Amino acid sequence: MAFVTIVWGQTSKKDKNNPNMTSLIETYWILQSVDGKPISGTFDITPYILFDKGNLYYGNTGCNSFFGKFTSKKNKLKMKYTGATKKICANMTTETILLKALKQEISNYRIEGDVLILLSKDREIMRCKAGENPNKGGKSDLENIEVATPTQNQDRSEKEEEKEVEDFRD
Repeated sequence: MAFVTIVWGQTSKKDKNNPNMTSLIETYWILQSVDGKPISGTFDITPYILFDKGNLYYGNTGCNSFFGKFTSKKNKLKMKYTGATKKICANMTTETILLKALKQEISNYRIEGDVLILLSKDREIMRCKAGENPNKGGKSDLENIEVATPTQNQDRSEKEEEKEVEDFRD
């Protein structure tokens, strides 16, 4: 069963608690820089990340789609990278840099107007700007990705690891 997320022509949303600040959730965050280095080049899809209400994040590296889980409370953020598609593209440099950044421990975030800054403690990992849906035709590029299967497998592996630890302790 495919997990399908379709977002039609969505633009950035304002935070209900602070109308001057863009919301982390349901905003297309267009990648500007990783580890302080600006992102540039020609891409199939503009690199972005989107956090949804179901505590899943997903986006595109400019070539491949990626996805994972997140939890957020106040300005604290914990992201768990799950996976990505495996298409070969002309510009794989940005993809390599972005996926490496997503696998780091991101502990908090800051939103300054329409700019999202993902941080590991006080070190900036990624900077994004709120923008329009970068997908052609207004549809999510993740329509055919089966997110449920890797997540279930990952959850099963985590439970098996927990059981092994418990067995070891006994």
